[in-house]
Amino acid sequence: MKVSEQKEVEKLVTEFFNEYAEWYKFAYDYSVKYPDNDSPLEERYDALIERYCVPGKKRQGTAYGNGCPKQKTTKFEATPAGAIVHALQSEFDDDYWSKHEYHLTKISGKWYINEMYYIGGNKKYPSL
Repeated sequence: MKVSEQKEVEKLVTEFFNEYAEWYKFAYDYSVKYPDNDSPLEERYDALIERYCVPGKKRQGTAYGNGCPKQKTTKFEATPAGAIVHALQSEFDDDYWSKHEYHLTKISGKWYINEMYYIGGNKKYPSL
């Protein structure tokens, strides 16, 4: 894989996470203000998934809290199916960073996220 493609993939993951972090904060603030109406939260999350993920992506349920999520990329891998970006995420402080993997594929010249996995021990859990 070319360096330019690697940068494109890493940029996509960073942009996705930045928008996800904005949604995360919005979702918490909105849910506090309007606890009986989560439609706008779901609509915004669906739009986020549609913008960055493979067409037709079936997503998990939404989850959010009152923290401020951060992410840092730790490793990039080219794979026969596309690419994997390894990242660490933290919600509240720098004392605990959880491991994640973004699995991406290129379709008709455009990169998409297939899935983001939370890594717990030796297992991977779908997280989008």
